[in-house]
Parts: sequence; structure tokens; C-alpha cells
Amino acid sequence: MRSKLPAEASTKTIKTPTRAAQYVRMSTDYQKYSTENQSEANQAYAALHGIQIVRTYTDSGRSGLTIRARPALRQLIADVKAGQTEFTAILVYDVSRWGRFQDTDESSYYEFVCKRAGVPVHYCAEPFENDGTSFAAIIKSIKRAMAAEYSRELSIKTFVGKANLVRRGFRVGSSPPYGTRRLLIDASGTAKLILDSGQLKSLQNDRIVLVPGPSEEVRIVQRIFLAFVNHHKPESLIAKELNDEGLVVGLPRPWTYARVRWLLRNEVYAGDVVWNRTSAKLRTKKIHNDPDQWIRGKCFFAPLIERSQFDAAQAIFRKRLEPYPKELVLESIRSVAREHGFLDGRLVENSRELPSVRRLYGVFGGIGKVRDLIGATSRPGPPYHFTDNELMVALRRLLRRKGRLTRHIIQACRDLPCPSVYEHRFGSLSRAYQLIGYDSGRANGRSNERLLEALQKLLRKKGQLSMKLIDRSKTCPSSATYRARFGSLVQAYRLISYEGTYWNQRKPPSC
Repeated sequence: MRSKLPAEASTKTIKTPTRAAQYVRMSTDYQKYSTENQSEANQAYAALHGIQIVRTYTDSGRSGLTIRARPALRQLIADVKAGQTEFTAILVYDVSRWGRFQDTDESSYYEFVCKRAGVPVHYCAEPFENDGTSFAAIIKSIKRAMAAEYSRELSIKTFVGKANLVRRGFRVGSSPPYGTRRLLIDASGTAKLILDSGQLKSLQNDRIVLVPGPSEEVRIVQRIFLAFVNHHKPESLIAKELNDEGLVVGLPRPWTYARVRWLLRNEVYAGDVVWNRTSAKLRTKKIHNDPDQWIRGKCFFAPLIERSQFDAAQAIFRKRLEPYPKELVLESIRSVAREHGFLDGRLVENSRELPSVRRLYGVFGGIGKVRDLIGATSRPGPPYHFTDNELMVALRRLLRRKGRLTRHIIQACRDLPCPSVYEHRFGSLSRAYQLIGYDSGRANGRSNERLLEALQKLLRKKGQLSMKLIDRSKTCPSSATYRARFGSLVQAYRLISYEGTYWNQRKPPSC
């Protein structure tokens, strides 16, 4: 007779493995196999504890100081909070891979978020089990403090090392300033090659120095300083002229006010390397350091401009920061008003001794208030206290009479306020054009051939071409029309086989 077995013995119990996600992170691109090594350790831990890894979150080349720059960890936390994960555990190589947060409470907070959602964190390479005991809590606190301290010490060592390199004249940044290139040299000072944009050195003993770039870029740098210091042109006008002439060599984008201003403030063109102007240590908010904290060194190449020219540019910037002496400005305006018998915006714009109309708006509140302060009157003739609608009507009337609009045409018309008034009222001249339905780039339906033919006639008549000549011409559309139709004035010049530019007329001073 067959004996009966217990029911529990007749059924074999099969344990389902725990499904887990792993998080791996490497700090820099130099750690080529870091994520692979972490993954192998996590796989070994998973096999030993009966865990199946079903998903991997990877932050490659990411610092562990903050969570802001770690998209994979942010996604992991978001998935856990949503509660729609296919895993019930998280595997991490060690405490430092989870993060080197300077506030250790932040590290424990993210772990707590996961634990509260029922997804505990396992540290695979640590000599303790993250089981919630007091021992594990103490060890984790120590490990987190050690990870944070490691980052602080590394930051100090890195800063000291870079400061020593800068004092010796070496380059520590990745992208060189415009008009220069990065030259790689070996430990003995022998030149090896010019590094491309974004290219890094491969040997630790190699060094990088700056050298002058292509001659065309050097000439543009010299031209910018010449225009700013000698010709008193503002940064926006310099950028506009360079873009109009197509002089954007070596740049990914056209010239802008900020780019020109940055170039004028960079001491490398005067032969000095300056570092630590700003700092953001340990991923904190960027701060501007005092000049006595700047690190300085001498470049290995001859300056692209004279030191006196660079100092003159900085003097202009410093003067802009000085508060306007209102009484002195008012006295100068009184002199101009007494000389002409009236005061208006066009008179102010045409005077080199007075601030711009826009600046007077900021200081005094407008030309009208300035007239009230000094007891002056407006220009004889049509009233200048236009409403917005009256300004638009006058602009339409001028458009019908001239057939087109430019700043020069508005400036020369005595029936209209100066262009700065339109800029102040409507934000820009382009916005004022839009409000009256005028497209400065449309050229009234002219074909490309007719536009180029008008340009050739002007060239034969004047012998040369420039933006000012085109805008003042009665037969050519505005320069903005040619830029809109052909991309730039230089391109339009090339289509009519004209190569005359600024550099054919005036050569930059040699350094």
C-alpha cells in the first residue's frame, strides 16, 4: 500500500529572484572602464544574493557633487516616486557612486526617498549590509563625510596646480580666445601640434600655450580695438559692421555686443594670462572674485595690441560706470541750446559733447524734462510733443515721400523727431517699421538682378561702396535690404565683383 506524503512536501517551493535596477556613475571621461567595472561588481553581488538586474541608469562623466547635472539619477528618483517601476531594489557600487554631496543629509535624503517607496538601496562594494541597523547608519555617515571631504581636498589641489601653471604662462582652459590658438608642447618646451577646438592633450607632462591665430583673425582683433578706442564706436555698432562685411571667420555665430565686449576686456591680447576672475568651487554658485584674487602670468607670444591701447579701452569701461555729473551735463546742454536757440533730440544726437538721447531718458526722464530744467524751447516749426499715433502718421508720410526708410533718412527729416525717439517709444526702429507695415528687407518687389544693377550704378558713380553710401543713396534700397536678400553686404559686393572693404581703405597698425 502506497503511503501518503504530507501536502507541503509534495509541492516544491520556487523562490522568485528580486528584480533590481543598478545605478553607475563615472566622474570624468578619463575613467573609460569605470562604469563597466561597477557593473561587473553589481552583477557579482546580484548573483550572490539572488537578484536579477533588469534596468541600468548611467551618468557618464558626471560629478557627484550635485544632482542637478546628473540626469540618470534624477530619472531614477522620479521613477521611484511615480511608483511605476519594474524593480524593487537599487544596486550601487559604493557610497561615493551614489554621490559626493557636500551636505551629507542630501545623500541620505535621496536614499530615504527610495526606501520610503519600498525600493531599498544596496551598496555592493561596501563591507557592510545596508540593513537599517545602527552600525550601518554610522558607517554610511562616515563614508558620506569621507566622500565629501575627498572632493574638497581634490578641489584645493586642482586649484593650486592650475594657479601654478597660469603663473608660468600656460593655458588651463579648453577654448582659446578669438584670434589665438592652443599649441601643445612637451616637457622640454618643444612644439608638437596645434590643438583643434575641443581637443585635449593626452600626456600628463605635456603643456598648452597660446599662440597667435590666423592673420585675418588677428587683424579683426586689432580693428575692434582701433574702432572702440580711436574711433569711439560702441560695441553694438562694431558687431554690426563686422557682420555686414561678413567678417565672421573663426566664429560659430555672428558677432554680438557681448562677444565684442568680452574681447575688449580680455587681457590676453595685451600679453597677459588672467585666471580666477570668477569661481564656482564644488559646483556652488558662480561668484566674481576681487582683482587681488586673480592669478596672472605672461603669454609666450608677443601682444596682439599695445598695452596702452588695452588700458585706454578699460578706461572707457570704467568711465561708463561713473555716475553722470548732472549739473555738468546740464551746463553743457545749456551751452548747446544757447548756441542754436533751441533743444531737441536730433541736436543732442549730433553733438559729441553730450550723452545720447537714450542716456538722457534714463538720467532725466526725457528731452522735454531737460528743456524744462534749463529753460530751453523746442525747435521752431512743427510741434515735437508727438503722440504715438502722430509719430506713426509722420513716419508713413515720410515713407510715401521717400519710398523707403533708413535711420539716415529719418535723421535728415526735420519734420520728424530723431530715430532715438522712435526707439524709446516703440523699442526699436524695426518695431516702428512693422507698426506702419513697412518691411525694410523687402525692397519693394525688386528682383535680385535689379538690386545688383542699382549697386553697380552706385559703384560707378562713387568709386567705392559702404553701408553709409548705400543708405544715403536715392537709387539704391537700404543696406538692410541687401543683407536680407543676399545674407550680407560682402556677399552682394562679391556678386558684382567688388572686393573693396575696410581693409582696402585702412590697414591696421602693426604690433
